[in-house]
Amino acid sequence: MTLGSRNVWIVVGFVVVYLVLPSLHVDLSTSAIVAAFVVFLAGSLLVDLLQARQRAAAREKAAAATPVVAGGLVFVSAAGHSSPSYTGVDALGANTGQLIWRSPAGVGGADGVAVAVG
Repeated sequence: MTLGSRNVWIVVGFVVVYLVLPSLHVDLSTSAIVAAFVVFLAGSLLVDLLQARQRAAAREKAAAATPVVAGGLVFVSAAGHSSPSYTGVDALGANTGQLIWRSPAGVGGADGVAVAVG
C-alpha cells in the first residue's frame, strides 16, 4: 500500500468514526476504536508484506535476466524484447553490439542466461 493510499484510508476511517457512526447513533467505546485500528494496522502490514515479496520476486527475476559476457559475446535473455512473441537467447558482439546469433526458446521462454566454460 502506498503512503498516499494509506493516508486516504486513514482519512476515510476518521470520517466514518467521527461523522458517520455518531449520526447513526452507534455507541463507540474505546475498545471498539482500538480494535478497528488494530485490524487496519494488521491489514496494512499484510499488504506491505505481500508487496515486499512481489518486489523481491521481481528483483530475483531481473537478476536472472542479467546479461552474461563470455568469449567476446554478450548473451542476453530476449523474452519479448525484440518482438512480443519471441522468447530466446541472443548473442551480441561484445565490441559492436551486432546480433551474432539468435536461439529461440520453448513456450516457457528464457528467463536467464548461463554459460558453461569447458
